[in-house]
Amino acid sequence: MLKINYTYHEDKNVNVIELVGEITAMTGAKLEKLFSEIQEQGRFNTLILMEGVKYINSSGIGLFVSVVDNIRSNNGQLYLVKPQDKIQKLFRDMGLSEIVPHVQSSEEGFEKISRPECS
Repeated sequence: MLKINYTYHEDKNVNVIELVGEITAMTGAKLEKLFSEIQEQGRFNTLILMEGVKYINSSGIGLFVSVVDNIRSNNGQLYLVKPQDKIQKLFRDMGLSEIVPHVQSSEEGFEKISRPECS
């Protein structure tokens, strides 16, 4: 059975979301609700800790593209933190590495968000 779990907190005015599990159409609704609730509160800078994500399909990728589009239209930034190699490769092969950027640590993500010219 596919499932996704998350923890959420704010740090330095940045949404920090840690994901564990699989991201698919079935599990994506839970994440869509979370992103919507966060964005309704006007919080757009986001780090998504991806080390615990073992699988993502095209629906999950579409969710991230949609979230990034909304975040950027509100002058925010989103970074995937430390996605597994196979997930990085999937984003790269689909030509989405620039649209949904990743970093290797939370510290790197905080630095890029605090200095947008580095993005």
